[in-house]
Amino acid sequence: MQGSNRKSPDPPDKGNGRDKKQGNSPPDGGDGRKPDKDEGKTPDKANKPPAKDGGKPKMASPPADTKHVISSYVSNCLGRYDGTTCLETFLARFDRRVKYMGWDAEDQQFNLSVSLDGVAGQILWDTEACSMVEITIQLLRNRFGNVNQQERFRAELKSRKRKPGESLQELYQDVCRLMSLAYPGPTSDLSNIVGRDAFLEALCDNALRVRILEKGPPDLDEALRIACQLEAFDGGTSTDEPRPPPADKQRSPKKSN
Repeated sequence: MQGSNRKSPDPPDKGNGRDKKQGNSPPDGGDGRKPDKDEGKTPDKANKPPAKDGGKPKMASPPADTKHVISSYVSNCLGRYDGTTCLETFLARFDRRVKYMGWDAEDQQFNLSVSLDGVAGQILWDTEACSMVEITIQLLRNRFGNVNQQERFRAELKSRKRKPGESLQELYQDVCRLMSLAYPGPTSDLSNIVGRDAFLEALCDNALRVRILEKGPPDLDEALRIACQLEAFDGGTSTDEPRPPPADKQRSPKKSN
């Protein structure tokens, strides 16, 4: 009886036991449901549509009128011209804007037109004549420029004299202005000498002029530096102070016997 009640050992596992369950178990966990590819992902990644073109996001193209918006903004920085200020200064500033921004002919004409005001803006009434930027600039120079007036400015430069109380820097700036109007174009060695001599003549002080020339200044800038240095050594003598007469005039006249 004891032998009959003894349990027989388990039969060897032939693939129907634990190994069978591990090897043949369905990948869906046994419930027959196919796994979801988006399962376990965050909602934003799961609902995100597949990217195209290798997964690289496309950059939004700029609006078509971006170029005109930038040009309009720069035209405000260009300033206004109403015919009362120096035209060549305004045109030089306009030319620098053109080169920096890379404006084409249409942008140049637009920015130049919106910058004109007052009597200078009246040239825009003739729309056919102002259809090109070159024609507009030529009209501005004919009406507000200094075309064919070099002789007048040369005469003003020759007759320019230092005013009472006028500093050397103020005289220097006015001489430079007259030089640019009387001798337009790039500077040269000859123009530097002409400007230097005009500045020295305008000092109305022959002794100071000779002392400056002894230093051998090659141009107007160097002449100004030497003049300021010598004037500082002399105690800042101003032209509004009366100068003493020459020594020969200070002698008292001889009495006649």
